[in-house]
Amino acid sequence: MVLSQYNPEWPNQFVKIKSILLTGLEGTVFRIEHVGSTSVKGLSAKPKIDMDIVIPQEVPFEVIREKLAGLGYYHRGDLDVPGREVFDRVNDKKFYDPVLDKIVHNLYACYEDNIELERHVLFRDYIRGNPEARIAYEKLKQDIAERSGQDVKKYVVTKETEAQEFVYSIVEKARLLKSS
Repeated sequence: MVLSQYNPEWPNQFVKIKSILLTGLEGTVFRIEHVGSTSVKGLSAKPKIDMDIVIPQEVPFEVIREKLAGLGYYHRGDLDVPGREVFDRVNDKKFYDPVLDKIVHNLYACYEDNIELERHVLFRDYIRGNPEARIAYEKLKQDIAERSGQDVKKYVVTKETEAQEFVYSIVEKARLLKSS
């Protein structure tokens, strides 16, 4: 199965990872946001915690990259999303951590004014506060999973294109609410 029913442990898993990262990044980040479907209570999701490290403008990216390398992460670049840097865990016993290596997660780092960070947070907050939107998004994701034959790679590619319009419409609604 591509999607799992909501797991009430997801927020706890986020907090465990966040605690380790904040210690390792001490003094260099504003906050770490739990984003993506696992951050929305009641929403089914791929069981992978998505996290955005929010960097203050005055902190050079190289500092973040070095500190994350010290925690066992390597930098993959922006993967065609400008300003959102992607990190993965190294496969090395030297950096083994029972939390970071057990809990499956995506780790991104971006500056506080990054549009992708804004999109993640606006979408998350709107979906959290609007059950109808959450249900509509869940139905869309389930339909995509079904049509993808429960193949994760096909699901990700299809969702990227087919859910984009829905996501952008939610982000625009959230922006309007925020500005009013």
